[in-house]
Parts: sequence; structure tokens; C-alpha cells
Amino acid sequence: MDSCDKYNECTYINSDLAKDMGVFLEALKVKYCHGDYKKCARYILGKKIGNDKVPQTLLPAELEEAIAIANKLLG
Repeated sequence: MDSCDKYNECTYINSDLAKDMGVFLEALKVKYCHGDYKKCARYILGKKIGNDKVPQTLLPAELEEAIAIANKLLG
């Protein structure tokens, strides 16, 4: 599988907060960053509204939250 093209610039994966998550962060990277990244809430929302507008705290698994943010911003 391909890796996410946004991996190096992801403000969540590369944040100081995430670096303290240990095994949980590694599991997220395997599942989303280096796995099925097109199901990542951050990736999906970034495609819709721009990566710079994705909240840093949005988890890759928070798809419902990503949809709500997109609906709020895009109408």
C-alpha cells in the first residue's frame, strides 16, 4: 500500500502531543499514514477545506467530526 503524501506535513502526526502517544501513535501510522490513508479524517477534510484549516487535534479516526467541520465551513 502507498503512504499518505501528506505524512511529512501532517500537523497531528508530527506534533509534540502525538510524539508522547507511543504505541497508539504507531498504530495510527500503520493504519492510516502507511495504510488506508484515504479513510483518514484529516486527509479527507484537508482535501475538502485545505490542510491548513484542519484542526490539529482532529484524530485520523474522527470521520464524523471531519464531516461536521466540512459541513459547517462549506455550508
